[in-house]
Amino acid sequence: MVINNVFGLEIYESILEGSTTEKLNSFQVYSTGNFGMFNILVDKIWVKDNRIYFSVQEIISAEKKYLRKEKIPNIYSIHEKDLFSIRCRLYF
Repeated sequence: MVINNVFGLEIYESILEGSTTEKLNSFQVYSTGNFGMFNILVDKIWVKDNRIYFSVQEIISAEKKYLRKEKIPNIYSIHEKDLFSIRCRLYF
């Protein structure tokens, strides 16, 4: 039985049997794109209309031209074409 779907990956109940679960508090997102890099600590990420949105807890370092501040507090976005890759470190 599928119990969760995260970033398009299905997590099956059988995988979690006998293991403990932890609440994910935040994760670090860092990337090198076409014009520079950014490094942020976030608690949510989603994709909408060719942009990647982040609920940012802390901006560790970022090129200002990359991140667009949205109207909602602590929400930033970046256009998908500016992204080379995203890597995440998980913090429990």
